[in-house]
Amino acid sequence: MVVTSQRADMPEGRKQPASRISLRSINESEPMDKESIYREVKRRVDSDPCCPEKRQGGDCFFTAMYAVQVLRQHGHRAIIQAGSCQWPRVKPAQDDGKMTTHFGYQWSPNEVLSQIAVASDLMPEIHIWAALPVSGQIVDFSTGLFPEQARQFLGVDWPGEQPPQFFWGTKEELPEDVVYKPDVQAITYVLKKAVDRYGHRFVSTNLL
Repeated sequence: MVVTSQRADMPEGRKQPASRISLRSINESEPMDKESIYREVKRRVDSDPCCPEKRQGGDCFFTAMYAVQVLRQHGHRAIIQAGSCQWPRVKPAQDDGKMTTHFGYQWSPNEVLSQIAVASDLMPEIHIWAALPVSGQIVDFSTGLFPEQARQFLGVDWPGEQPPQFFWGTKEELPEDVVYKPDVQAITYVLKKAVDRYGHRFVSTNLL
């Protein structure tokens, strides 16, 4: 689950094909009320009675799905991204050379634990977020949960700089040592899972 190197070699993934939904022409670089959109996404996730697993590390699945839904309702062509990500939990000066320096989720479909999770109809180790392909922006409304997840899953604190409540920006605007690596296979898996488990509740938002 956790990347232990200070800077993992996680190259950028392939760009995803454009969404098939037809939307009005917009400029995604125009100012958006990001806080309001974040609050609306959080409200939908928190009020969804079908999200029990979000309390067990599945937050990013529902958060990303609702992020795409809300962004599209605001007229933006948003898409699902999935794969790996990592955020530093300590500052360089705090690293004693032995500690786990980063917290993240690594998409590893060939590993035994991932295969067991998939066979058990559980979510394997993966991170899921939204993206705005026209402007090349990452929209991750679950970053603020990482310190608590580090404590819950690994029993470690987060002595370094705290991640923002959410991240909404380009790759170039990511904090140092933060990496997002989308993967086509991971995206396909997530979208199929949304159809198989939740049916038209998410399909109707034109995610596919």
